Amino acid sequence: MRSGVVPVGVRHTGLLDSAFAAFQEGRLAEAEFAVRQVLAEAPDEPRGLLLLGQVALAVGQPVPADALFSRVIGRRPAWADAHYHKGVCLVRLQRLDEAEASLCRALDLDPAHVGAALELGGLLRPAERFEDMVRILSGLLARHPDCADAALLRCEALMRLRRHDEAEACFRAAMAARPGHAAIETSLAALLIEKGNAGEALTLLNGVLAGAPDDEGVLYLKAVAVGMLGDRKESDELIDRVRSGMMRPVERRGLLPQEVFVQLSKRCNLRCTMCGHAGWQSNSGVMEPALFERVVDQCVAHGIGHMNILAGQGEPFLHPQIFELLESAVGRGLRVSVVTNGTPFTTERIARLAGLGLAHVQFSFAGWDKESYESVYVGAQFERTVFNLMKMNAALQGTGTAFSVKAVTVDTSPETVARCRAFLREIGIDRVTTVSPNNFGGTVDVGRHWPEFDIWSHRDLGKHRRTMCRLTLSSLGIFHDGRVTACGCYDTNAELEIGDITRQTIAEIRNGERFGAILDAFRKGDVADIPMCRSCDVPFE
Repeated sequence: MRSGVVPVGVRHTGLLDSAFAAFQEGRLAEAEFAVRQVLAEAPDEPRGLLLLGQVALAVGQPVPADALFSRVIGRRPAWADAHYHKGVCLVRLQRLDEAEASLCRALDLDPAHVGAALELGGLLRPAERFEDMVRILSGLLARHPDCADAALLRCEALMRLRRHDEAEACFRAAMAARPGHAAIETSLAALLIEKGNAGEALTLLNGVLAGAPDDEGVLYLKAVAVGMLGDRKESDELIDRVRSGMMRPVERRGLLPQEVFVQLSKRCNLRCTMCGHAGWQSNSGVMEPALFERVVDQCVAHGIGHMNILAGQGEPFLHPQIFELLESAVGRGLRVSVVTNGTPFTTERIARLAGLGLAHVQFSFAGWDKESYESVYVGAQFERTVFNLMKMNAALQGTGTAFSVKAVTVDTSPETVARCRAFLREIGIDRVTTVSPNNFGGTVDVGRHWPEFDIWSHRDLGKHRRTMCRLTLSSLGIFHDGRVTACGCYDTNAELEIGDITRQTIAEIRNGERFGAILDAFRKGDVADIPMCRSCDVPFE
């Protein structure tokens, strides 16, 4: 070897080290340039291909990233990092079964791989596979007891399984391994409040607030704790601070919402038992295309990037031009999410849905057989709906459209929830959220009655306080006729009407007198004169 000539392997290593450092610091173009120099001379260099895939994923190109990760695995099939990064990429592509397989393979090759275990835990969370989460994260914590993210995920899973004593033990072990970790101490405090131990919770929260005095979530928990300990005055003062903190980001954006809820169809073909249909004043009407175009124009003009096709009343796929309207909104650059009961579909309509480029489709379904489903979704047919559910799930795989099931379980017993989850898993549905019914803005009696607030709710309102309504702060609802409501989720009869988009802009509506009166009532903590809000359990967090 001639003096002064750097061997090719050494030069490649130096370039890749530099590229990795640039990638870590966010200098993606520089990282890509260095990697491509290596790959120009060694096209199958595994480390270079892996890093180029990471760059592609970081700049929003998951398809070429997936191809690069596959090439790496072809060269080095036993490299855990390659399977991990491919799994992350497949999650981005919504190919969730393949993602799980890749992440599991990474853990088979390296059981101590922190990234793979955390990513897999996060993937299993929306599928509500909490037992699997506990198993995987327990294995990781046995090898990395100071991994705070693993402890938090494991404790969350244990709490969802109602194994509160185990969750508490997990939190305490995590605190011992990571003293002073704010998220762990805050989460333990929340659990202690649920268990009635407000005194120890308050000690933990005061410690966290010493380092983050304006953290709204911690202030809220402290307000609950001191209230449980009998100091209502301090509790009220803390809740006032929480409300002010919740308002600040809304005021910074000029009261503009971050998303809109749009009622394309007022008509619904079902009478679900958890819904507020008993109070509907009518069951007909659809939004005209010209009005929908006005809504899209307003969203674009005000920088509102997310549109939810969802309302307190109405099945959107009963609109005769639903696909054209959705296609128009997506084409204008909006992230469009749709909620459906899944009944007005054929195989052809499902195929068309899969090609729209929607951000998310949520299918409302709960049950495991004809009786359990049809007794809740009154008017639907179990076999037909399950057929649509399975077809839609298959059609949306790999399209980039997230698909999930929201199961509102009227019977909230653990046995009922478990049977519903098991059935959905059996038919291949891996993203399921099971929730208890809410009270639809006070229009449905659910759970138990809380005399102090005159509210029916499944929530333990004795351990919660009313703050600002996050739904009202972040969104507005637009009815099929152009009227605008402060509550796009539950207001079916325009009781919270704040304007009309056919005559006003979104900015004018949100800065108008009627919306201002609702905000002022929440700021003062007295919504007795605000319809629906006074009986709603959503603002109790």
